[in-house]
Amino acid sequence: MKTDAISTVPELAQTLPNQDRLLLGRLIEECGELIVFGSRAAGVHSRNSDLDILCVRSKSLMGSGQLDIVSRSPGEIENPKWLGSELANHIAAYGIVLCGSADWRSAAHVSAAAVSHKQRRVISLVDGLWAYWERLHPEFRRKYLKTIRREIQRLEYLGQGNPVPPTPLLDRKWGQETGALEGWVKFLQTIAAPSPLTRERLLRTADLVAEPDAVSKRSSLPAD
Repeated sequence: MKTDAISTVPELAQTLPNQDRLLLGRLIEECGELIVFGSRAAGVHSRNSDLDILCVRSKSLMGSGQLDIVSRSPGEIENPKWLGSELANHIAAYGIVLCGSADWRSAAHVSAAAVSHKQRRVISLVDGLWAYWERLHPEFRRKYLKTIRREIQRLEYLGQGNPVPPTPLLDRKWGQETGALEGWVKFLQTIAAPSPLTRERLLRTADLVAEPDAVSKRSSLPAD
């Protein structure tokens, strides 16, 4: 992983192929605000990482090539729903402003709606795991479990009212704390599961996340 964060437009342009440089030029001309966020802003990106950019402009704009563009209008950027969202809080904490004032960042906060949305996301992923486990290749099982683990980590940050860091930092943190299973399970018990069965599934899934070597050996999940 690299450790150099992009902080200026020329630095950003140097990392792009020609067609993306042209698009970046359009963004600078047309966007009232331009903010780089994600792993490149934090300096923990890999060679193939996309460039995540928030563009504030009246009309939406699609990404291209290595540019992954989030487009918001000036009205949307001041909306309480945006200010309370996971993405807005991540950008406010980790984003690098290339142009514009981005004054909205001081009003960003993790809303109850953002926490609730992430809880539903985690529960949906776990239910999907249990529904399709026997049909999944062991390698895909591991990838699915990694997705669940990352989403639970994000939920933990949001539940504490904190912005979610870039994914490489989540992975690094997990690598340093894999022995802390007790704390992991304790947090899972706080998730607002809709039923005792779902809570049991969450805890059993946590066991699989904590023991990745068992994924390829287990052909099916325990019976409900």
